[in-house]
Amino acid sequence: MTGRGCAVLIGAVSLGVSLSMSSAQANCADRGVRATALIIDPPTIDGDLSDWPDLVRHSVGGSAPASFRVAYSPETDRVYLAIEVEDDDLVVGGRWNVTDAADIYTWGGDPTQGCHSNRQSNPIQWAVVPGAGEYNPGCGNPCAYHLSSGPVAAVGKGADAAWRRTGNMIIYEASVPVYDEFRWDPVALKPGGTIGFDLLIVDHDHDHAYKWEAWGNPEGSKFQSPSRVVPLTLSPERATSPLWDALGTVASWAGQFALYCIGLVALVAAGTGLRRTVAGWMGGSRMGTLEQRVTDTQDVIIAMSEKYDRLEERFVELAAQIRQSNESDKPK
Repeated sequence: MTGRGCAVLIGAVSLGVSLSMSSAQANCADRGVRATALIIDPPTIDGDLSDWPDLVRHSVGGSAPASFRVAYSPETDRVYLAIEVEDDDLVVGGRWNVTDAADIYTWGGDPTQGCHSNRQSNPIQWAVVPGAGEYNPGCGNPCAYHLSSGPVAAVGKGADAAWRRTGNMIIYEASVPVYDEFRWDPVALKPGGTIGFDLLIVDHDHDHAYKWEAWGNPEGSKFQSPSRVVPLTLSPERATSPLWDALGTVASWAGQFALYCIGLVALVAAGTGLRRTVAGWMGGSRMGTLEQRVTDTQDVIIAMSEKYDRLEERFVELAAQIRQSNESDKPK
């Protein structure tokens, strides 16, 4: 082969490799689905979602329709999930194919920059079962699964999860770290960064076979390659705490109530002062007439005071309604 022929062949091979790499990177980055996680104050992981802010809800279809909210904290370097699944038939088993569950996947790389896949640098599956069962025998609940290590106790890797059954709703709440290399420490979650993420809802009915539905990438076994997760952007924006939202409403009512109270005190003080002043100026029948008028004014003030008492009761009821609204922040 001539030198020119060699050069053409090498160029063709290089072009083919380049196109192949570009295609692989595009397939990894461009799934048409991605999410953004806002910064939140870490919630208590107890299955009660009343301390979650009103974030964007992402939908997952399938036999057990679900919605989830995702956020993160750069202070704890964890991703937080609030998952609500509609499932009339709760099944809790001792293995992945005979139980309901939620599978959360995280990867410390950036899928938008192309994916490097090896046994140590692959997504981790964090599986949560809604009850006393297990996803993998002997792994605990939640359970972590990594391609190079198999089932691993998730608690030992920093994960935390809780679940709750309310009517026909299964609620999962989870806090999970993010690894690039499973042998190393979790990665730092920095605002503006991007990580790999996905969620899979597992549904097993008593009368039907095992089923699952993924939110982002339709492929299963996501721990086999970073190309099977999708991008999660870590926003620098901080979500508003539901407590502050409630306090804002309460503060508005409290401000109005305070103004009414100040006005009431001023009226009472003015009536008392007027009565004393007039008493020093006048006597006789005219004094009696003025005293009666002052008395009538005070009666009106007392009536107003009773109305303000009812306003205060309404204020207390409103605060209770706000608390109940936060506690019932879930689809019916």
